[in-house]
Amino acid sequence: MEVLTSEWGSAAKVVNDGPTLWWIMKRIIKRVEVESVQGPTGGRVELPCDVSPALSADKVGLVIWYKQGHETPIYSPEDSGQYRCRVDFIKSPTKNTRLNLTVLSSEGNDEVHGNILGPYDKGAEVNLTCIAVGGRPIARVSWWKSHALLANSEARATVSFKLHRPDFGTDITCQAVTDPSIPPLSNRLSIDMNYFDGWKYHHERSNFCASDRRRRESFIMQGSSTKNIVHYSRRWLENGDTAIIFTDLPVVTLNLGANLDADKVVEGSDIYLDCRVRANPWYSNVHFTHNGITVKSGPGVLLANQTLVLQHVSRQAAGAYVCSATNTLGDGLSSPLILDVKYAPTCKSEQPINIRAARGEVVEIECIVDANPKVSLTYQWWFNSSTHARRELKISPSHVQNEASTFVYVVNSSADYGPAVQCVAFNLVGSQTLPCVYHILPAEKPSAVRNCDITNVTYDSLTLNCTPGHDGGVRQTLFLEVSELSYT
Repeated sequence: MEVLTSEWGSAAKVVNDGPTLWWIMKRIIKRVEVESVQGPTGGRVELPCDVSPALSADKVGLVIWYKQGHETPIYSPEDSGQYRCRVDFIKSPTKNTRLNLTVLSSEGNDEVHGNILGPYDKGAEVNLTCIAVGGRPIARVSWWKSHALLANSEARATVSFKLHRPDFGTDITCQAVTDPSIPPLSNRLSIDMNYFDGWKYHHERSNFCASDRRRRESFIMQGSSTKNIVHYSRRWLENGDTAIIFTDLPVVTLNLGANLDADKVVEGSDIYLDCRVRANPWYSNVHFTHNGITVKSGPGVLLANQTLVLQHVSRQAAGAYVCSATNTLGDGLSSPLILDVKYAPTCKSEQPINIRAARGEVVEIECIVDANPKVSLTYQWWFNSSTHARRELKISPSHVQNEASTFVYVVNSSADYGPAVQCVAFNLVGSQTLPCVYHILPAEKPSAVRNCDITNVTYDSLTLNCTPGHDGGVRQTLFLEVSELSYT
């Protein structure tokens, strides 16, 4: 895309003839290419501006940004449009850069039309239509039922299915996505069904509720595989009818977001956890914990209603996550969700490592890495020195274990000192970014012992205690010389 732009050039002439001042100006017409840039609503976007001068010795004097009459920040879809960057130089002609900005938007209401979700009888057919209104570009709309994709289309998605006994309490979610970089909009509904055949009711008298002067009772709903204690209160209406009001603690489940594979969460990826709550009375607060510590919003951590978004996850984000919800009866907790973050190998010790060795000494260099997964680790060793070209070193398979690899290095001459021996490990995620580096340095002369002290002297023995000096970087051996003195 090209646009025509005009500017008044520097080829202007000024003539001052007495009281009359007049200008002769030359207008320059040229073509400027427009670069397209996209960014999410409410997010940050970088607009490039060419500030390179035409003259090598020139420098920038002024940079001004324009947006066709607007002076507001880039926050909403209304800020989409064409921007112009004007750069004034000290000597070179003014330069203009034009950019076309598109603000990606997921705004609009995500509405669900169709039959209400209950209560249904077993075998009933449910028809649901989800429509995504607004947003740029047009959203992809999908229906999900317990992480199973039911329908996926543009702007509007319709799904039909027949209800069975296991569908009771199942959540069905409509999701609208405009761009992978923007968190999706979702609307979740819970399927309510009339009581199934085969439920047994065991009445059990409970405490008297003094606050509302109504008797509270509880009973056990016992099915083929589940058992839950549900509280209810009985109220007598003015017309003589009886109303039964069921109340219970929040029932909370925590799942990894739709379309995410728990076995493929790698360091640096974006994930979200979805907390689902059923409660009566309705819940008021939802909290997330990570290894028992409350999760709070911050850089890379977003809390949105019942969703926890983790951006660019690190290995420290791995662990047990629990979602809790609170209503007037108390707290309900989800089962822990164990998040396993895979990552490429990294050196376990600080780098680089200096190893001192005497000439003729055999040194075992051990490369220990931290990685997830730790299985199927492979290693490569490299050798660098001033007298040797970089080359790969072969090692015996017997010197490789999952988290460590050992290379045997022999110092034969002075040329073998000062090299950089490097180790790189690989796992299913990839290779480590920075190698483990080991420098082979010559051993130094050991220092003399100090602070020697003789104690426990007897007729035929004594004890000599000394503090060893610097060992020179290698294991040292201490010798004691004893001389016999004769007195005349």
